[in-house]
Amino acid sequence: MPALPEGFRRLPSGRVQWRVMINHRRISGTADTLTDARRQRSQAILDAGSRPTDTPTVGDAIAIYTSSVEQSAATGVTQAWALAKLPVVFLDRPVDDVDATVAAALWRQLDAQGVSRHAQRKAANLLGRTWRMAIEWGWTTNSPWLAVKPKNPPPPDAIHPPTPAQVVAVIANAPTTDLGDYWTLSSRTGARTGEIAALQWDDVLPGGLA
Repeated sequence: MPALPEGFRRLPSGRVQWRVMINHRRISGTADTLTDARRQRSQAILDAGSRPTDTPTVGDAIAIYTSSVEQSAATGVTQAWALAKLPVVFLDRPVDDVDATVAAALWRQLDAQGVSRHAQRKAANLLGRTWRMAIEWGWTTNSPWLAVKPKNPPPPDAIHPPTPAQVVAVIANAPTTDLGDYWTLSSRTGARTGEIAALQWDDVLPGGLA
């Protein structure tokens, strides 16, 4: 089992204990996972109205950032998904020890692991926001994420729309009448699935759609 970063230790029960010094007072707690322990520790710091004097790790800084901002549940899920793509070794690195070289190596590693460019862009967004907070709080002086970014996704393949004869054949072989009607409406109007699903009878006029 990998070693935990400073400020955390694994108990015999398997739970993770966290500790932090705030205003010369030690505060601690336990959680089922390291991720939950990071969030609890960050929340304790925020509740005390203070901040760690020592430079936190990348993982701690992200946990403090996500705990300190109001955001939707969907954004929280997206950030947790992006966070899960980042290597543990990177998350355990001190914030002020991350420069452009480390940032470039991170994107190369994620590329080699097959992490999608979409996931990398979400991770870059999370890291950029975290570093803005880190600079404001005096943990580092600059952000490598402004200059070193994930590669853009490759351009999509050329689009080859079906011919009219192919469209007619697809509609004629639709497995259900409803699906055939949907394909007919979509091919004739260019309407999207959500637009077609939202249609009401009042939208249908003798000569076509309103």
